[in-house]
Amino acid sequence: MSMTSQASIWELPDSDRPVEGLDAYGAPDPAYAAALGLVSAPLGRRAGAAAIDIGLFWLLQLPFLILSLPLFRRLLSGRITWYGFVNHPDFVLSVVVAAVTLLLTILLLVAQLVVQGRWGFTLGKLVVGLRAVNVRTLERPGFWLVTLRALVVWLPVLTVLGPILFLASPLWSREDRCRGWHDRVGRVWLVDARRGLDPFDKKRMRIARKTVTSAGAPRVKRLPSLATDAAFNGSNGYRPGARTSAGVLGVARPHAGDRRVVVGLSGFEAGEPAPMPSTTTDRPRLGAPLTAPSSDASTQLVSHPHAGTGVTLLLDDGQRIPVSTPVVVGRSPVAIDGALPLAIADPDFSISKVHVVLRPVSAGLEVIDQGSTNGTSVVHDGREQPLAAGEVATARFGDTIRIGERTAQVLSS
Repeated sequence: MSMTSQASIWELPDSDRPVEGLDAYGAPDPAYAAALGLVSAPLGRRAGAAAIDIGLFWLLQLPFLILSLPLFRRLLSGRITWYGFVNHPDFVLSVVVAAVTLLLTILLLVAQLVVQGRWGFTLGKLVVGLRAVNVRTLERPGFWLVTLRALVVWLPVLTVLGPILFLASPLWSREDRCRGWHDRVGRVWLVDARRGLDPFDKKRMRIARKTVTSAGAPRVKRLPSLATDAAFNGSNGYRPGARTSAGVLGVARPHAGDRRVVVGLSGFEAGEPAPMPSTTTDRPRLGAPLTAPSSDASTQLVSHPHAGTGVTLLLDDGQRIPVSTPVVVGRSPVAIDGALPLAIADPDFSISKVHVVLRPVSAGLEVIDQGSTNGTSVVHDGREQPLAAGEVATARFGDTIRIGERTAQVLSS
């Protein structure tokens, strides 16, 4: 291997890794964190986590307070001399207990700082479901930053009032996501891993970042029909006009004085909402086969496999894939009961070889998981519905389908 092919391990990179979620001034953007699903830690559980950590510290001091402190107090108060202290019957026990307590206390503090810097929790935070992250990167805060944060709080412990003020400072910092003075010094943000996204769940964080940063799909305005309705009532309708050298022109009928009729086609604009399908009385059966459904039109939601409705999948990398017939999606799919294979690139190998079957229906796409390893789910109005193997669900226009760690939005062609 050439020595110039890679930089030395101690050499600093030329440029820092880009950080997502910062505003134009390089400050953390709360809106980005909220879009990912991160929730600020509530004040009550913050206090509970601090109480547990402080209680654990004092519990560790009990042997010293009971067995060693009385003898040391007699020495410090001058009630006994050094000779009397060394020859006291409880001397050996007091010194051993004091040394063991000191050692265990140091180990506890270092372990708490290391675990919090790497995985974002102490014992108290773990019990109440909180995590500490770096407020800029939304990743692990790092050992030195959490150490600085702890020193800022506990160095003025002899004044008593100092730690109390620092621990209470989140009470008047609610506009800054309840970040106290010590949080700002250590660039730390406490989040609620129970009610929101766990920032140390790497898979979910990758999916959330891809979903937030992927560009929205431009929606095509539904074009008006040039055909005259059979039940034409003489107002606000289109009818074919005469052919000229410029092509076929649409001529508007007379309109009322209070509104205008738009003549011509406007092309790509802010899309109108896709029409909702007619209400059906039955839901698709779980584990439905990939053959055409029954001929009872009153209870069917889907049409036969060749009755495509013009559906487009917008992948998270911007690729558009038209879907007019049933397809089998995966890394290396095969045709199943007439469904054509559709391979999707996945460098993280989160998509199975045969992952999911998609069938065009009048409302969007019918989604059938094929027993994939990392699962399939449909996101509708912010709610994610995981699918079991063989379960049938409908992804309507505008919904998002999660396929492993890839996402695809269902659009109308």
